[in-house]
Amino acid sequence: MQPSDRDTNDGCDIIVLEYNEETREYTEINMISVRTVAKNMTPDNLAVLLDNYSNNTLFSPSRDGYALGERLCRVHRYLQGQLIEFLLQTLRVLSQQEYTDPRNEVMIKFAKQATDRIAYASHNKDGLFFKERTSPCPTE
Repeated sequence: MQPSDRDTNDGCDIIVLEYNEETREYTEINMISVRTVAKNMTPDNLAVLLDNYSNNTLFSPSRDGYALGERLCRVHRYLQGQLIEFLLQTLRVLSQQEYTDPRNEVMIKFAKQATDRIAYASHNKDGLFFKERTSPCPTE
């Protein structure tokens, strides 16, 4: 089994693979329900998962983000609203970082502009409202 074979899964299970250096092959060592993982996941777990996903698996943010968006179009409408609010709040917190470097500078500026526009729009018509919170991002 190769990592690309995961695409044939219906999305309800995560197939855990182990790579054998000697044989240069992947072997299925476990399978776990996505629902089981999600029900037991904390925001810290999700942050670590996304960190590892972006570091080890995410090779095309545009393509993968588009594919994720397409998949999320099929979830319950109420949950879509919850996810959008969740993602916007995440974007807002990331935009409040004071420390950037060349690797994230452009995207942090974009996040600040986007969340400023959303905050402005929310004060001018019904819709999203960002509650005042201090940023949990460390300043370096």
